[in-house]
Amino acid sequence: MTARPTQAEVGDRRINYDFQVFKAICITLICAGHIWNKGFDGPFDLFPIYSFHVAAFAFVSGYFYKPNNDAEPAHFIARKARALLVPTFIANVAYGVLAVALHRLGFDWQGGVRYYYELSFETLVRQPLLSGHQFNLNYTMWFTISLLIAEACYVSIRWLAALRGNQRTVEAVACAAALLLGSWAIRRGGESGLEPSLALMMGRAFFLMAFVGIGRLFALKPDALRVERVPAVIALCCALQLALTFACDGNVRYIPAWLRFPHGVALTYLVTLNGIVFWLCISKVLAPAIGKAPSLNAIANNTYSIMMHHRLWIFILCGAFGLLSRHTPYFSAFNVEDYLVKDSYHFYPGNYPQASLLYLVVGMALPLLVREACLSLKGRASHLLKRR
Repeated sequence: MTARPTQAEVGDRRINYDFQVFKAICITLICAGHIWNKGFDGPFDLFPIYSFHVAAFAFVSGYFYKPNNDAEPAHFIARKARALLVPTFIANVAYGVLAVALHRLGFDWQGGVRYYYELSFETLVRQPLLSGHQFNLNYTMWFTISLLIAEACYVSIRWLAALRGNQRTVEAVACAAALLLGSWAIRRGGESGLEPSLALMMGRAFFLMAFVGIGRLFALKPDALRVERVPAVIALCCALQLALTFACDGNVRYIPAWLRFPHGVALTYLVTLNGIVFWLCISKVLAPAIGKAPSLNAIANNTYSIMMHHRLWIFILCGAFGLLSRHTPYFSAFNVEDYLVKDSYHFYPGNYPQASLLYLVVGMALPLLVREACLSLKGRASHLLKRR
């Protein structure tokens, strides 16, 4: 029996629909993790958020890494910086202005990290590198900067290895170096994690670089996870995850943003890899049915926009419930004081946690709609300028 293909030629560009589904799943899980809702309990909580989902994006980056970048690492880093760093810092300024305005309206979020309500060198340059949590609503920017540093370190190691070795040597050295530096990051953070610092910045990058290297290693054997093997692999992943859950005293989660790894190097790697492989298997099963769906591909192709801006729209939706509570008979249980001071406050109509689905849909859909509107306006402006 031959496997049903999940890739198709689109012009000169080959789309991997397995990974389109995988990216859509991962960004959905990241958004869900910021709604502060437990989600599914019991057996459905076997592969919980914060046990693989951040590393999964680094894995995807490594999988699609092109070895021809080894010869020109500076060009690769500059291209990535233009694509990731520039828009991230521009967005940081916008979120800083918003934070100042909200603070004047009475917002004073009290989270586990200090939030700033001013525009300065500290909040616009230093904190984005060392923390990324300076303005609350855009604290997901830490991942973008960390991934850029991870990719820059990875391509630099490959370039150095290529000076004295063949392609096989390059792959081996790059993967080994990434795993060793990732192990250092896990051990350096340990159970307590790190405060905003240079060590935290580099530790985040090294942890992600480990999975960039693993993703590249996986790409060298693209047929290792064939469709006919998927049911057996899923069963094996579930059995292994249950064993890992017992080994981790019932909680396999960790916090990569602060390098909090309570389970040590080996268990952290195993838990993360097992989660990635499990959801890759699920993606491979789903890809033939939904891989070409326009909505799914819109999500998969715009993970940056969703990652950067979903918390803003979640915050706005919560505020909309607050406005309705003040001007209508509905949602009277809304707590204005908590909304003003708790960065994790979300109002659930009827006190039903299932209403978190509303936040998830709005948090993912609105960034896409705004991006499409901006692109449309940009296209119209360009058309008008050409006519002149």
